[in-house]
Parts: sequence; C-alpha cells; structure tokens
Amino acid sequence: MTLRNIEIDPISVSDINPVLILGSITMIIFSQRNYLIFFLAIEILLLAPILQLCTLSQELETYTLITFILLLFTIAAIEMAIGLSGTINLYKVNATINLENM
Repeated sequence: MTLRNIEIDPISVSDINPVLILGSITMIIFSQRNYLIFFLAIEILLLAPILQLCTLSQELETYTLITFILLLFTIAAIEMAIGLSGTINLYKVNATINLENM
C-alpha cells in the first residue's frame, strides 16, 4: 500500500485541529508547575498546524508545502531537544523533576 492510495478527509482534520489547539492551551494554563506537561502542550501546539498543512498539501498536491512541513518538524524537534535537556539538567541538580520542590 502506498501513500497515494490513502485519502484523508480534510473536513475531519479541520474539525480535530481546533480541539488540539484549545486542549493544549488549556494544558498550558492549568499545568503551570509541571514542566513535562508544559512542553508536551507546546509540542501539540506545534503539531496541530502541521496536521492541517499535511492535508492541505495532499489536497493541492504541492511539494513546497511538504518542504515547509519538514521545516516545522525540525523546529518541533529542536524544541523537544531543548525541553529534554532542561529536564535532564533539572533532575541532575534537584534529583526530581517536580517544580514545586524548587
């Protein structure tokens, strides 16, 4: 099975995208002291528009959107690497990743 045979309904993806964005904003607001949930919410905020762009690039059949999507994936990976290194350094210093004990 190739990727050309898979069809994604753009209406269903556009219905899911606002739910992802609102959910991640809610996670950021209510998890002010939890470091990992905060970075997970930022990651979801970065990946929600990527999902919408994937369906748009399939609908328009353009390769410029695919290169832009790869750029956004790179930015999301860099953000996760920074968050993971901060988590590791926080654990090395405090022996816990809980921000309430700082």
